[in-house]
Amino acid sequence: MLLDHLSTINLNFYLFTIVLLYGVKKMWWFTLIEMMIVMLIITILFLVLRTQFQSPNIYTSQAESCLQNIYGLSQSMIYAGLTQRWLQTETETIFPSEYHIYFDPTQQKIRITYDELVEEEILLQTSNSRWCYDNNYQVQLTGANTHIYTQHTNMIANTFTGEIQFVFCRQGDCEPLGTIQYDTRVQQLYLYLCSSNQTDFCL
Repeated sequence: MLLDHLSTINLNFYLFTIVLLYGVKKMWWFTLIEMMIVMLIITILFLVLRTQFQSPNIYTSQAESCLQNIYGLSQSMIYAGLTQRWLQTETETIFPSEYHIYFDPTQQKIRITYDELVEEEILLQTSNSRWCYDNNYQVQLTGANTHIYTQHTNMIANTFTGEIQFVFCRQGDCEPLGTIQYDTRVQQLYLYLCSSNQTDFCL
């Protein structure tokens, strides 16, 4: 009888263990499903709201890259005009006598030409302008129209010195981004970013 009693206890313990393990397993699967649902909700919220959590410094850095690209292209054209460098087109090698850079805040456009032939046009209000326009921000020209050009190894502009002003606009608010300053007396262009240079425009 003792053996039968022990057998009954072992059987009951075995059945209890099976029921317990089944319950834990069922509970574990239920918890896993809950976790997956929560993670899915968090992922959807992150994708929808991620632009709201991104630091504005990211957009400012991208806008500064836009301004650096414009400055680099302008500087290259001025240097080419001052040194009478040749240009290689798709069909021939040409020697332009003049290089022109037009900064037009009215149309938010920068037009770079040689011998009055359009070489490159930067429209600040389109997504084709690298780093200058995004769904979250926009770089804009301000101030008066400016025309800088080279002629017979001389740099000429509206005035002897001046600056082209750029602002950074996001969510309806605009703040100074930087300037490209020129000095025809020394035939130079200078780039000043408001993040590192406190010019009068930036204050």
